Amino acid sequence: MTKQTFLYASNMKSVIVLLIVLNVFVCGCQSDDGIATDDRAGSTTILRAPPIKKSDPFDLIEVKRQETVLTVVVGYGGGCQPHTFSIYWNGSYADSMPLQAVVDLYHDGQGDTCEAYLTDTLTFELKDVFRGEYDVENGVHLTVRNAHDQESLFLKASER
Repeated sequence: MTKQTFLYASNMKSVIVLLIVLNVFVCGCQSDDGIATDDRAGSTTILRAPPIKKSDPFDLIEVKRQETVLTVVVGYGGGCQPHTFSIYWNGSYADSMPLQAVVDLYHDGQGDTCEAYLTDTLTFELKDVFRGEYDVENGVHLTVRNAHDQESLFLKASER
């Protein structure tokens, strides 16, 4: 075997190993439907005061309510660190019938610089969010606001 042939074979082995490693990495981040999922899903919290840190970017995709459980679908960049989403209600509401309230959703990406686009479904118990201030089961119009860019999604009291 000549020196050139040996170098060519060594380079090809390196390329093949690199392709295998990349394939495992890329495929490991995809679900069966081809959408990236976050194996490092973080947690949700209910805040009693607005956070000092600004919210990291995220997309507010969908909100819905079933009884007293608020479900929020979010999308965001990341994949290398666990992310935390927090909801905050400032204690005020519009004195109307039905009542109207705005809750802010905050995202802490923990400094994650990875670029996969992830989606998560978050759930919050509204009785805990509103601290027993009023009966959330019987008619509250609810606006969920993205604390990063102020984008909002609205739920009428009758939407369950």
